[in-house]
Amino acid sequence: AAGPAQALPMPMPMASPPPVPGAKATPPPAPPTWANAQLDIWRLDDAAAAWLAEVVQSRTDELRQSKRVQAFVAIGLPPAVRAKAWPLLLGNELRITKELFQIQYQRTLQLTEGDGSASFPQAVGWLRSIQQDLPRTLPHLHLFHPDGPLHSTLRSLLLAYAMYRPDVGYVQGMAYLGAMLCIYLPPKDAFTCMANLLNRQHFLMLVQLRSEELQKYESCFEMLLSDVQPAVRTHLAQMQLPMRTFLVEWFLTVFVKTLGLSAASRVWDRFLLEGSEVLFRVAAGIFGHLGPRLRALPKEQGLRLVHSLEALDERALFEAIEATQIKPQFRKMMSKEWV
Repeated sequence: AAGPAQALPMPMPMASPPPVPGAKATPPPAPPTWANAQLDIWRLDDAAAAWLAEVVQSRTDELRQSKRVQAFVAIGLPPAVRAKAWPLLLGNELRITKELFQIQYQRTLQLTEGDGSASFPQAVGWLRSIQQDLPRTLPHLHLFHPDGPLHSTLRSLLLAYAMYRPDVGYVQGMAYLGAMLCIYLPPKDAFTCMANLLNRQHFLMLVQLRSEELQKYESCFEMLLSDVQPAVRTHLAQMQLPMRTFLVEWFLTVFVKTLGLSAASRVWDRFLLEGSEVLFRVAAGIFGHLGPRLRALPKEQGLRLVHSLEALDERALFEAIEATQIKPQFRKMMSKEWV
């Protein structure tokens, strides 16, 4: 009988020949970029088993510092790798344990399958809001409809988090974060990632709608857009479109609500590795991609385009994101306030 399948080893680099005196050194190949993912993704799938073996043995700090990990993340991870890499990239600063996870899920069962309303009266309102939001979360996938395969999984995740952090509770928009985690991760890892993700200053500011900090976010993005896409920034000002009307939704959901699953997953790969700066780059890249169309539209149609992001070409979008370079002063401002 055949034994269990073995992970394929990564190919070893060939030894370089000795340098020829006086010859020019051959420049190293350009690193992968977000834009060429469609050309290289098949190689990632071939290497997924071997790469998984490496990820399982790595710590969060090792993954973050690995040049190879950065190259893989830049072109998008295969789904099988995300299931292992995302929890490691995010880390578990809150030290969520298996026992804590089980306690929280037992409490959700008391509420959803028993009569736990007397024990958790505040959770009844959260559950009602969650039930209303589930069918509206990535509705084209039909994963979270009442008869969808991940409906109860996402409901339990969102309710368990709200009961774990009653000071935060459930806020509209969290369903998109939970949906992405449920698609790629098993329940325990999804809960651990949800708790640690929403513990970041970036998310706490957004879910609690802290007005003063939101204003800083908006001002920072306006300055960035003026620097990298000045014509688009001028046009948005003429449209009298407040940045906050779309930034909160884009940044709270990490573009899950805005972009398709494929593009949003690639943004998540980069976000979990690099932090909040990626969100600003993606937002500026969207306007770089939409700029010519946006400037040709009247105000009402332009507003619809920004809010719906209709017919985005994924390859062109990631080329625009790749072309967006953030200057050190913006990077310093963002890392000080929100990373």
